[in-house]
Amino acid sequence: MAIQPINVNRDDLAKFIKDPRTIRAFENLNVNQGEIEARLSDVQSAPLVGITLTDVFSNDRFLDNSANITVSDGGPKEGVSFDLTNLGAAGSYGSATQAVRITVDAKGRVTGILQFTLNTDNVTEGVTNLYFTTARARGVLSGGVGIDYDSATGEIALDAIPAPDGTYINPTSITIENGIITAIS
Repeated sequence: MAIQPINVNRDDLAKFIKDPRTIRAFENLNVNQGEIEARLSDVQSAPLVGITLTDVFSNDRFLDNSANITVSDGGPKEGVSFDLTNLGAAGSYGSATQAVRITVDAKGRVTGILQFTLNTDNVTEGVTNLYFTTARARGVLSGGVGIDYDSATGEIALDAIPAPDGTYINPTSITIENGIITAIS
């Protein structure tokens, strides 16, 4: 049995299409009502991603700007672009005399950069290998055995050292070659 076409009017279209402008485009078409209902139902329930939500489609989703991504609509017949949201200033950081500390968020993006000058005030000192300072050098000399240090004049002198016969020698010079004392006078 052949299905007779029917005239689809505004009220029939309004069951499926909410926008009056869209209804006008389909008004007074000669089509099979069952077929148009099926096609309109398919279109309305299809997953659709748009720039904004509509009243026409019951299953639509829309692209939204967020703290992470910016969505830009170029308009009809143009592209939709996605861009990362700017979080900081582009540029080069650090140098031969500066180090940087970088903060990264959970998405792997750099969110903070702190630059600081490389010097002993900004670098953590170790336990075994300590930085050289004048005060440390003077302290070692003052507390050393066999050496006298005069902090007022900066003069370093050798103490008297015991000789094998039990006497003390007040040396004026010590000669060291290849790390071995070769002469005391």
